[in-house]
Amino acid sequence: MRKLLSNTMNDGALSATELIATPGETFTKENSKSWQVKKDGPVMPVSKVLIMAQFITGTIQSEYQPLNILMIGLGGSTVNNFFSQFATKPNITVIELDGIMEDISKKWFGLEETINHRIYIADGAKYLINRPDNSQKFDAIIIDACYNDPTSELICPVEVFRSVDIASHVKRNLAPMGTLSMNSISFSNQTDGFQKVGR
Repeated sequence: MRKLLSNTMNDGALSATELIATPGETFTKENSKSWQVKKDGPVMPVSKVLIMAQFITGTIQSEYQPLNILMIGLGGSTVNNFFSQFATKPNITVIELDGIMEDISKKWFGLEETINHRIYIADGAKYLINRPDNSQKFDAIIIDACYNDPTSELICPVEVFRSVDIASHVKRNLAPMGTLSMNSISFSNQTDGFQKVGR
């Protein structure tokens, strides 16, 4: 297994993926560097939930239906990599604030950009706000934008995605039967942060 760790988040990985061993090799730190990642089976519970939400709500009923997916926050690219394996090759747009995440995802997590799977280094909130009303709506909007600070009241989502203003822009960009899924994480015992997300 390959994990993306942070020097400030001691309680867990930011992302993780299973590896496909080269035939005849056993795992070592050296030889596993060249092993491919398994894109069709996310490992971390949060990745599974962000993906399953689209199926539970009925937004995705088959991997053969055409889909338009927006992800805000790339992480180790496990969620968008999963959707990129669908037979119909959905239209996937990923907005990531930090360019280093794109570099890490391409080098270590099997991220491959295609005409249908694009990464933009930009501010996700501004992207939603500035998108014209007549743009194609997204069947799924997945927000996985987090702080890299365990002392934050809420690590995910970042403050801007907890506002009523941004909620109206999310709604404006979401298809009528679309699904919003959002990562919410706190290492605190306080529930105030979660209540702010729900308002």
